[in-house]
Amino acid sequence: MPAKVIPAQEISAPALHSQPSPATPSFSVVSVKLSPDCEADDWGIGIRGRNFWAVHVNTNELLSWAYGINARQIEHAPEWFTTERFDVQGLPDAGQQPSREQYRAMLQSALADRFALTFRSSQKVLPVYVLSVATGGLKVVRSADQTIKPSWGVHQGWLSIQSMTFEDVARVMQRTIFDRPVLDQTGLNDRYTFVLKWRPDETQFSQMRGLDVPQEAGTEDNEDIYTSARQQLGIKIESTRTLAPTMVIKTVSHPSPN
Repeated sequence: MPAKVIPAQEISAPALHSQPSPATPSFSVVSVKLSPDCEADDWGIGIRGRNFWAVHVNTNELLSWAYGINARQIEHAPEWFTTERFDVQGLPDAGQQPSREQYRAMLQSALADRFALTFRSSQKVLPVYVLSVATGGLKVVRSADQTIKPSWGVHQGWLSIQSMTFEDVARVMQRTIFDRPVLDQTGLNDRYTFVLKWRPDETQFSQMRGLDVPQEAGTEDNEDIYTSARQQLGIKIESTRTLAPTMVIKTVSHPSPN
């Protein structure tokens, strides 16, 4: 799909917080180690029970998970951000199960502490995808229970979303389907549950680094993701160039010993 340019004033790009606030939760225990060589299917970032884990990931990917950004949004990063990979484990303090946003905040604190990361927030015109409500209106309904724990699953040509905001959906698409930033401009704050089915193309899932993302059966008969999102969800996915938030690295170093 050809990209068009959206004037900068039509998009408000949220700033990134350059330093965790004093109220930001932190891991009670965190381990950061250089990752040994391993197969691609060992790669990933997630939460198991109460534990945060990351296996065979580079620093760009840690920053992407912590701040919800794409590697294109990171400026002045050293070469080792891409070439060196790490295994990270974090255990939160005892108590309630942290939310996903709290885990993101804890990882931000760990990056500031262990990698001595400081940066300034800026904006830059980048190639992006923008999510907005299509002409004719939204075709999915808000989740009846807005307190259900968010979750998602993806195959090539199939995306299942449970109780997520479209800001969250944009992050999932950015992390899995698309190779550039995905910005939520729907203006919707509620959580939604839906399944999107489409015919994937060769530009999608490239950032998964060779992971065996399952191919959904029957996708060859579906429309492309742009048409499918509009028809099934009432969501427009537009390829464009516009202002996006960026992280300009000021200081960073290899992680301190455990």
